[in-house]
Amino acid sequence: MVASVGADIVGLVVASVSGDAAWIGALAIAPPWRNQGMGSELVRAIEERGAAHGRSQDLDDSRNWSGRRGSVEEPRVRCDAWAGAVREAGAVDARGIAGRLGWPFVELLPSKLASAAVGLASELRRAFTELTGLEHVVVFIDEFDEIASRRQSRPEMQSVVNELLKAIPPFRAQPGRLLVCATNFIDNIDPAVIRPGRFDLIVPIGPPDRHAREALWRAAVERLDHRDVDVDRLAAESVGFTPGDVALAAQRAAAAAFKRTRAGEGPRWVTNDDLCIAPERTAASVSSVDRDHFADESLRHSRV
Repeated sequence: MVASVGADIVGLVVASVSGDAAWIGALAIAPPWRNQGMGSELVRAIEERGAAHGRSQDLDDSRNWSGRRGSVEEPRVRCDAWAGAVREAGAVDARGIAGRLGWPFVELLPSKLASAAVGLASELRRAFTELTGLEHVVVFIDEFDEIASRRQSRPEMQSVVNELLKAIPPFRAQPGRLLVCATNFIDNIDPAVIRPGRFDLIVPIGPPDRHAREALWRAAVERLDHRDVDVDRLAAESVGFTPGDVALAAQRAAAAAFKRTRAGEGPRWVTNDDLCIAPERTAASVSSVDRDHFADESLRHSRV
């Protein structure tokens, strides 16, 4: 579920449901709208939606927001490329947009396209031909460099990239279509693919910053039986952590508490020491080299 002000999406919450259990997996607020009550409203709305068994709920952004109701207008045809050191947000955000718009969500997997007997280029052409038959659709392609690599560095991709260059214009020709692609290294994408006219936006999405890591740690420890956890310290000591890294470190802290409990030792809950040691045993997915490379690519390619 997303919150919008005018044409801008300013908040996102993603929840998962399994049987009778449900949990929020991600909550993101645009920096200018933080600490104004939007997060609480998003959580309230997603809880109401879950209680209603899927019935859509409007997000009211009048309290502490902009003085008018949030809305999402049907966008003109556009294609966006999301580049960054972390791709985990890509599918989440694309699904969130599709859910808010009420449009079908389709993810094209380069690995599956490549496994087709007819070959990657032909399968890519077939997929886009079928997608043009949908009145509305949000299409997401992860690992975009697998089908859009620079032809100079990968000559074997010539036919595939050419097919992609031919497929995008017809996809854009009618309203109600949104193409979102994600890659870790936008320098690897063929320049012809991402030039203006094919992709409207290139949005850098880096690893979670300090505030985002705090939110991730708070969400992770809330699921644990814990006491006196220093979330600020955890956020400070987990630079380069992705949401998956935080979840893994929290699991390791819980495992340490479980092992201690089985041995008849105390305390029986997850301690601050358990959680502070866990990041030391968990390698950050995004290294300092990756972060520097991301900053350089963002400076050269960003189009927002």
